[in-house]
Amino acid sequence: MSNNTQNLNDIESLSFDKDDQQLFYIDDLRLKADALRHSVLPKLQLMMNHAISKIDEIYGVDVFEDSHITKSPNFRTKRKEKLKIDYDYSLCGLEGKRVKNKWFGLERKNGKEAQIAPFKFAFDLDQNGLRASMWMNLLKLTDNTYIKYLELLESKSDVIGNFCFYSNFKFNLPSMIHSTKVNIDWMKEQKEYYHNFTSPYLSYPITSDSIKLLIDDYAIFYYLYDCYIKISKGVEIDQILWEKLHKWSTTEKPKEKLESPIIDIQKAKEAAEQKTKVMPAMRWQVFQRDDWKCVSCGRSSHDNVILNMDHILPRSKGGPDSIDNLQTLCWECNIGKSNRDDTDLRN
Repeated sequence: MSNNTQNLNDIESLSFDKDDQQLFYIDDLRLKADALRHSVLPKLQLMMNHAISKIDEIYGVDVFEDSHITKSPNFRTKRKEKLKIDYDYSLCGLEGKRVKNKWFGLERKNGKEAQIAPFKFAFDLDQNGLRASMWMNLLKLTDNTYIKYLELLESKSDVIGNFCFYSNFKFNLPSMIHSTKVNIDWMKEQKEYYHNFTSPYLSYPITSDSIKLLIDDYAIFYYLYDCYIKISKGVEIDQILWEKLHKWSTTEKPKEKLESPIIDIQKAKEAAEQKTKVMPAMRWQVFQRDDWKCVSCGRSSHDNVILNMDHILPRSKGGPDSIDNLQTLCWECNIGKSNRDDTDLRN
């Protein structure tokens, strides 16, 4: 079975559970980073693959003409020094290509040519759950450059408001009391150009049905990401993609709205400070022991496979949940090993 065929089928079984949430509380920074890179990121990449297919279905565009995939964590696997970064999230999404002679709508303060667009559009997972977001990076660009994006939001505030509602995204402004225009005027005066758009969090456990709805929302919201890309390229924003979105939406059924859980940030911080040492879930211990690779075929996240924890002696035959009875298999090899097979593939 090819990786592409496997990816198209695996979305039905994709999920994030309490072990994935617990990962963000683990004190072992290296284990946390490796688990995010080798187990969580492949799932987010799978979501990204489906989102890109959905974008093509809705808009008929090749996202890789102007963008490439961005991921985090993205560190060197072979390093002598101890890992010191405490990764508290993992993301996979789109950002403008790092190239010359493309971003003619951007101006750097030093007068040199800009080679990267100042925003990202991604799926991200953290201790609160899974969401999609687009946010502005504050690079060393001129005020006039950032004002171009704000003027788009101001001039099209009604359209963008309706668009955000349909795509289930929220435009986060400094103050939700005042109008969009008042907020944007304040941002211009204070030179506070950071802003973002976020979907509601999907809280753990996160099912494949919720994930598929989030992928649809991400693909729909691509329209605004494309507007930002066009501003960055210095080209006119046309109505072609908007018309394609309208045509596609008229053939779709109304989508279920996702509710965002209310999260008290202060209480979450206090709980984190008072937490006891969190031991890694059995899954991460097994993956780490098996070097984050399928013990059957040897493939890893670098081969675009998603890892599973398998019982060597199946539970149906009395197999225990001990680490000695567990092994790492990719989804394909795990499907091929039935519950009647008690082969220890590590040997």
